[in-house]
Amino acid sequence: MVKKLFSTLIILALMIASFGGVTFAKGKPLTEKQVNQIKANFGKAGIDQETQLKLIEKIENGEILDANNPKMKDKGKIKEKKFIDKNGIPGYEKKIIYPDGSVDITSVSGGTSRTGSGYVNYIGRKVSRLSGGIYASFLADYTNVQYGYDSLDRVYEWYISGVSDISNITLTVAQSKETSSSDAYGYLRFTGSAGGYYTSTFYLKLFVGNDTDWDSGNW
Repeated sequence: MVKKLFSTLIILALMIASFGGVTFAKGKPLTEKQVNQIKANFGKAGIDQETQLKLIEKIENGEILDANNPKMKDKGKIKEKKFIDKNGIPGYEKKIIYPDGSVDITSVSGGTSRTGSGYVNYIGRKVSRLSGGIYASFLADYTNVQYGYDSLDRVYEWYISGVSDISNITLTVAQSKETSSSDAYGYLRFTGSAGGYYTSTFYLKLFVGNDTDWDSGNW
């Protein structure tokens, strides 16, 4: 387990090194479409209208939202929950609320499942991340095998909002099978401008291993 965790941390470090972390370079002004997308993303996060307007103004002034600011990384309040949806499918969500009202939400949920002898096959699981005004998601099919190695079978149907000038989109399974030292994983990668204050390469990644799943991102 320790060996696998170490391997996973190495993979994350390599992903950040090769994909690039968020670069805080001056971005383009927000477009009307982008503002509408960001408002919709804020709505998904349960941010009230007054706070939404303040956050958009902050972006347009070239300021960094707390959710995207490395200096505010440890200043948020964390709320985590695991749940079973109406179809009996497990899910989880991790939400971090920052002092300026911006949020960071990562989750894996939904889809359907087929159960066999010693395994569960999940189909159409939604992997998503909302941080600041940027939202991205994709669907995944994978299999958890009791007393065996899990597998990530497919990733598909990406969605991105709150970013303009999107390019270089990659959605792929990087490692399809769990091993004794590393998890199966896949990722969505894209470049674009978050408007106002930064432009960069972003990624959202799904890990599958030890009969569970989790996701991470770099914005």
